[in-house]
Amino acid sequence: MAKTILQAVEKGAQVLLASSSLSASVDHIYRGITNENKEAPCVIVVAESATEEIAQTGVWNVSLKVIAKEMAYEGDEENTTFADEAFAIILDPLVSMGSYTSGLTVIDILIESNSETQENDAWVSTLQLRVVCSNS
Repeated sequence: MAKTILQAVEKGAQVLLASSSLSASVDHIYRGITNENKEAPCVIVVAESATEEIAQTGVWNVSLKVIAKEMAYEGDEENTTFADEAFAIILDPLVSMGSYTSGLTVIDILIESNSETQENDAWVSTLQLRVVCSNS
């Protein structure tokens, strides 16, 4: 069951981002851990783990990582425009990734951490989330 909820959360996040205004800024929105090494520019969503809140309730805590990779502009460390946009879309309380995946209800999204690093010629912004959801 955990694998099913992981796949549902990844798919919901990917489809939400792909159907938003972000798709005009970035051509590639990937899901799954096997895509973490994709080159910039791209956004990658990875559902890393899931634990059921209370056994047999169907309420899950899913660890979701959203990675935005964009080309670094020389001397401009603050230019993370589509990372900011991607994170705002995922966190928007009026739009739920559950709307894009059958049987997924998102109850809450909590920010666990965020980081920014440089990878070769790209800025990499990572947002670590805990998605509280159910597979209704």
